[in-house]
This record gives sequence, C-alpha cells and structure tokens, in this order.
Amino acid sequence: MIKKRIIIFMLAAAVAGTCVLTGCTSEAQETRQEYKEQGIAQMEEGDYAGAVESFQAALDTSVGTVRAEEIDISYYKGMALYKSGDTDGAIDVFSALIDFDDENWEAYYLRGSVYLACDKEDEALADYEAALELNPDDAQMCINIYNNMNDAGLGDEGQAYLDVVLAMTPKEGADYYYLGEAYYLSGDMGNAKTELISAVADEYYEALLLLGNIYYDEGNDQSALQAFETYIENCPDDSDALIRMGEVAMEDGDYEKALNYFASAVKIMGDDASADLLKDMIAAYEYMGDFQDAYDTATEFLKKYSDADVEREYEFLETRVASAEETYDAGDDSEDTDDAGDESAEDAAEDSEDAGSGTEDSGDTTEDSTEDGEAE
Repeated sequence: MIKKRIIIFMLAAAVAGTCVLTGCTSEAQETRQEYKEQGIAQMEEGDYAGAVESFQAALDTSVGTVRAEEIDISYYKGMALYKSGDTDGAIDVFSALIDFDDENWEAYYLRGSVYLACDKEDEALADYEAALELNPDDAQMCINIYNNMNDAGLGDEGQAYLDVVLAMTPKEGADYYYLGEAYYLSGDMGNAKTELISAVADEYYEALLLLGNIYYDEGNDQSALQAFETYIENCPDDSDALIRMGEVAMEDGDYEKALNYFASAVKIMGDDASADLLKDMIAAYEYMGDFQDAYDTATEFLKKYSDADVEREYEFLETRVASAEETYDAGDDSEDTDDAGDESAEDAAEDSEDAGSGTEDSGDTTEDSTEDGEAE
C-alpha cells in the first residue's frame, strides 16, 4: 500500500508554486480566502470531512473563471478527500485538473498515487509515465514514485525511475542529495555517501540525516551521531532528527544523552509527542535505574495511549517505586530507633551517676560510723 505521507508531501510541493491571495479586495475573494484557510486548519486538526466542505465552499465563491487560486484550492480539496477515505472523490478532482490542463504533471502524479493506493496498477503506471514525460528533470518526483511503487510491491518496475535520477548531472546541493538517495535506494552505499557528502558541502543539510542512517546501518554509531548532531546544529527544531539521535545513543548505551535528545524532541512536539517516543523515554529511564521518572512517564503515557506492554511495565515500576518508598520509610524508623537508643543511654548514664552519688554518700556514712566507734 502506498505511503500516505508521500502523497501529502508531494501535494505540499504541488500547491507551493501556485498563486495565493495577495492584494485582493473584493468581498468574494476575501470570503474564498477565509474558507481556504479554514479548510487548511481543519486538515491540520484531522477534520478532513470538514476540510472538504470548507474547500468546496471556497470554490463555490468563484464566478466561473478558473484561475490559479481555484486550482490551488482544488489541490487541497483532493488531498482532503483522499485523507477522508474518499478515493473516488480525490480521483475525480485530479481528473478535473487534468481535463482543464492536460500538461499538469502534478495532477497526473497525484492521481497515479491514489490509483496505486486503490490497487489500480495499470492506471497508476500510466499516470506516472505521463508525469515523467511532462516533468523529466524532477528528481524528487522520480524518487517518490519509486518509493510508492516499492511500497506497493513494484520495486523492480520502479527501478526505472531511480535510473532516471542516476543519469542526471548534479549542479547544486539538492541535486547531489537526490542522486545520493537514488544510489542508497539502489543499494550502492559507497556512491551514496560520496554524493551526500557533496550535498552537505553545498550546505544542503538534509543530506546529513540519510548519511547518518547509512553510518548507523554500517555499525558506525559515532559517525552517525556526529552527522545527526551537525544536522541539529543547523536545523534545531527537527524533532524527528532528535528522536533518531536518541535511538542511536540508546543503541550505543549512552542513556543520559539519549534522554536529552528525547526530552528536546518532546519539548518541540508538546502534546503531539508520539507513543513510541514516550516508550523510548521510559526504557532510557529504566536503563539508568531512574524508576521514579520512568514511572511518572509511564503514568503520562497511559493517560493518552492504551498499550499492554506499557501497562505491564507500569505495574512493575509501581512495585519498584513502592519498594523504594518503603526503604526510605524504614530508614526513617531506624533513625527514630537510634534516637530512642541515645535517649536510653543518656537516662542510663544519669541513673549511673545518681547511683554513684549514693555510693559516695554511703561511704561517708561508713567513715562517720568508724570515727564514732573509735571515739567510743
């Protein structure tokens, strides 16, 4: 099955180059923009059905002339339909875009991706070929087509799209990156590293992520971490990279460093922190012997997610935390016992002193008796 994240990524790329509302003053245009922005917000919240309605409302404000703005909204509507599960509706939208402009490579690519998700391989491959013919120099599109096909079990057929990228002559950082990725997907790690290093030298820092993954797969954890750390220095708000760095640090046994990376990722993601990230944090705390923080994190996890493994771990951590509290309480009792012993010793000493005083008095009495006897 096709990866939905790739479709969304390419949709973002497709709409990025279209016209947005700038300097528009008519009431209809303002209303259209409001509906569009509302639909985008709904998509971000996961309300895809509501987003479809908003985008349609935006299109309904049109006076019948199809402009760049209506095309832009149509892309968003097609994406929302696909995400809502209405693949037929999404295909209809992209088909309409093709009918309007049969040289629209984005629409061919997107319709082909939806066809592939519906297991309509022949239709998908025909659309992909049309997209490539109209847009032969787009390395990113070719790589995404390969990924889609590979995920659908058509990796051998998809190799042809990687070959298109491998035949390209790189001119800038992004070109080197996609060439390196194509080598990576083809299994040629040596050339992949060479091209990715060239991309980094041209300040295309995204290449560091793939380079780090290659180093990690080769067992070179230190080089992997160095690549990830350099990436974070230049792109500090990438939570996915921080999580990957934490995973590598975990594998390397540096649990404290792993926790620092995970905590930084949680700070960026906030309430959107994934279940896997929180589970990694629980494990790191446990490896460090910090059962209290592991228990607290597991408690927060179970407020948001249901997971049998974490529930069992929570029960175990609960016993460890309770045991630690009992040990602490026992220590307090021992201190009380020591205090009581000190008090008993002091009392005994005082009694001994009193007894000693009594003996001295007794001795005085004896002396007095002896003296009296001699006098007699």
